[in-house]
Amino acid sequence: MRIIRNLLFVLLSIISLSVKAEIYSAATIEELNNSLMEFLEKRTAEKTLVVLPLENFFVQPTHPAFYVKDDKFQVFIARASGKAKLSRRQYLKELILTQYEQRFSDPMIPEFIKNLQQKNVPIIVVTRNFSGSINKIPYLEVWTWKYLFDKGIDLSKSPIGSKQIIFNKKYKKINGTYPTFYKGLLSCNSADGDNSPQSIIAYLLSQELKWLPDVVYVVDKEKNYIESLVQQFKSIRSDIQVEGFV
Repeated sequence: MRIIRNLLFVLLSIISLSVKAEIYSAATIEELNNSLMEFLEKRTAEKTLVVLPLENFFVQPTHPAFYVKDDKFQVFIARASGKAKLSRRQYLKELILTQYEQRFSDPMIPEFIKNLQQKNVPIIVVTRNFSGSINKIPYLEVWTWKYLFDKGIDLSKSPIGSKQIIFNKKYKKINGTYPTFYKGLLSCNSADGDNSPQSIIAYLLSQELKWLPDVVYVVDKEKNYIESLVQQFKSIRSDIQVEGFV
């Protein structure tokens, strides 16, 4: 029995190591751009996927209140949002996006996206926001896509950018709507662990688009998110290579 337990431990250790992603750091979009352009010179661009986050990468609010680090102020904000109606709290991220002025996290972002598109690299921009209507906006995913378009970013200029998909078979309807993929923008309708971006990305590629990349580059500040994407892709095809930037 001890031998069997030891063998199982070794096997699990090997599996654990196999799902680790190669993680790089990039302090600026220029560094990220230069690294990816260098990597893509050695890859087949059409068999490579780049996954980017919407929040705090493409856009972030300009109002200084969102960047105050004072603990007492943060407690006040938490209490204030807690007093809001449940329907309002559920849409807090969406309200911040639509009701407050936003800016690019780095002015080089439009150039970075155009550089990827010139390489003909498929791109997915991921948000955990809800799809569907909010206030007077009938479809938040369309509003968000057009918001980026008006700022010079056309996500449809990608090999997978023409697709419009509603995930109404496998994933949960939350607050009345399903996750959607709209011209390169993936809105996951994530809430309390349901409709995880990792799962939806894997399902989108393997089941809806019927296409799998050889290499995936993931940009996100959370290493755990990147490594969980490794597990998702390895469960589909073991030779897919996933590399991350934080």
